[in-house]
Amino acid sequence: MKDKADILTFLDTAKPFYTTHNCSAQSVWGLVNGLKIIDGGLQISPSLWRRAKTADFTTAYISSQELAGQHQYLQTTDDIALMDERYYFGAASRPERDRLALRQALALLGRSEPMFILLIKNGSHFPYDLQIRHEVLERFASLPAKSQRERSYLLSIYENTFRFLAELFRHQQVRDSRIFYLSDHGQDLSKSGFSHCNSDAPKIAEWKVPMLLHNVRKPPLSNMELYDAIVDALGFRPTQASSISAELGDVMIYGSLNNRLGADIKQYRPSD
Repeated sequence: MKDKADILTFLDTAKPFYTTHNCSAQSVWGLVNGLKIIDGGLQISPSLWRRAKTADFTTAYISSQELAGQHQYLQTTDDIALMDERYYFGAASRPERDRLALRQALALLGRSEPMFILLIKNGSHFPYDLQIRHEVLERFASLPAKSQRERSYLLSIYENTFRFLAELFRHQQVRDSRIFYLSDHGQDLSKSGFSHCNSDAPKIAEWKVPMLLHNVRKPPLSNMELYDAIVDALGFRPTQASSISAELGDVMIYGSLNNRLGADIKQYRPSD
């Protein structure tokens, strides 16, 4: 219990947090590029990679989902060129991917120079059983849950979030760092429909995600402020346009983001 209490003193939780998009690639792209929705249109800012390099950080990309050279989060060639170091663990077994990624992140944080690290976890992704060690599935086979799907989801969170964070915060170099920990999208555990990335009739659970912050001076109050909060942690002031757009509060969208192809931005409202 002492370890758990120590960890919790370093984490802040607030009201439910929502991502901007219910699909992985668009959500990550939106965060990295400071996606704003202003007057019904898209606005982006300099990428976090460019911001970090401008602030003289050594930049590193760690992915537990991708194979080397096979980026799946809409990264541009400019993004990749601004990553000083890249590490990929998509070839490892699913239960081991995040452990390997964590080990690499800890090694980078042990350096003397300032580091900006973007870590894409394998996390709690469907199919959930594949993300969990077999012995854990057996040990908690009787865990109370509404369904086997929900049980597997809860166990994947135990394995890939609680255990991950417990190991992360055992290290002093981490406690001295600024950390934003969240999911790229949520999960709809109902029997019908996709778990996420539903382009026809999405549910709010597809946007609802955990938000854990450590050493963050200005916590974001909405998903429109998340980019600005990270930029602030890098030493920049948010732009005037960013400050104006933040007044909109949470914006939850789905479908295509490419206006130039004639696609409409579809915005989700919980009252719909």
